[in-house]
Amino acid sequence: MAHCPVLVEQARLKEGQKILIRGGSGGVGTFAIQLAKHLGAEVATTTSKANVDLVKRLGVDVVIDYKSEKFETLLSGYDVALNSLAGDKGVTLFRRTMSRLMREADRS
Repeated sequence: MAHCPVLVEQARLKEGQKILIRGGSGGVGTFAIQLAKHLGAEVATTTSKANVDLVKRLGVDVVIDYKSEKFETLLSGYDVALNSLAGDKGVTLFRRTMSRLMREADRS
């Protein structure tokens, strides 16, 4: 579970912080959502319309349909972003501005 140390040890995610989890309906994303909520964070995620109910049941506060919405225009003030869509690069943790996050997200 590579994402556990990322959220707990590297990001030091804690109660009251805001986190964006890209790909919230995938295997890594669903676990990361639950862990982030357990830690007391406010969670936003990207997913398709088909998986909105799933991520809402997991406790997501803000759901973004990645096919029709851009998270960088909808979100601000987030402390951490977790890219669970990195494929063979593994889970990536971002602690950058949303504009820089979007540039990096486009490359992954």
